[in-house]
Amino acid sequence: MYAIADHAKYKKSDVRGIQFHNQRESKRKTLSNINPEKTFLNYDLVNDGPINYLEKIGNIINEYRTPTTKAIRHDAVVMTSWVISATPIFFKDLPAREQRKFFEDALEFFKNRYGAHLIVAANVHMDETTPHMHITMVPLMYDNKNSTDETDVVKLCSRDLFNKSEFRYVNEHFFRHLNTSGGGKREFQKPLEDGKKRHITKGEWIANQDKDAEIESLKSEIEEIENGYKTEREEIIKELNATKTELEETKKELHAAHETIDQWEKYHSENEGRSASDGPEVE
Repeated sequence: MYAIADHAKYKKSDVRGIQFHNQRESKRKTLSNINPEKTFLNYDLVNDGPINYLEKIGNIINEYRTPTTKAIRHDAVVMTSWVISATPIFFKDLPAREQRKFFEDALEFFKNRYGAHLIVAANVHMDETTPHMHITMVPLMYDNKNSTDETDVVKLCSRDLFNKSEFRYVNEHFFRHLNTSGGGKREFQKPLEDGKKRHITKGEWIANQDKDAEIESLKSEIEEIENGYKTEREEIIKELNATKTELEETKKELHAAHETIDQWEKYHSENEGRSASDGPEVE
């Protein structure tokens, strides 16, 4: 049985779509495994209700990033996300309070590692096939990653914060944290790192077939979630472009209306006095 922590990076242009999906703001059903009747079971472990992701990201950057004359690049990664879950068998018959504690313990690991002040949201989705959580955060870090000096420069740099070494750390310690905080009720195994192989017995090989099937199933769900993000973002962009076109057309209509009014007022002004003096006399 495995715990899952899948990482992704997002630019500013991606954030709105992620917010729409995580907070179920879109009326479109972009993922086939979403059950709208269970959406009310979703919750956020950081915020009391829906938030504006971009606004919170901006507030975090303004408060904690070291002031500099260098502007943030338009294509910079401003938010990263961890999709947290476990192989489906873990959640089978697990009481709701224990499921919530699993996600709370997982969030605690990332708060301790990166800082609670950098967390944007922790949206738990109970309305899809397998319960999972989206932890979104701002990738701020000290210029010297291992620094404990509060006077050190704090920069926005996802590439330096989440490198191979960091992913190895998460791979090594995340499952241990969940097992320890689970009070002996969890027995997650360490995922094998890519490229590392060892000899296994025939019995282990047979047992691993079910585990591999579970992992592939969960990977497929994560891929579907990510594809849903992409589809949702594309739909939002289409809607924004359509709205922009409508606004342009309305602007043209208003301009034409203003010209018509100006012409009418000019004509009325020029002919108002003339109508009284030059008009036909009434006997």
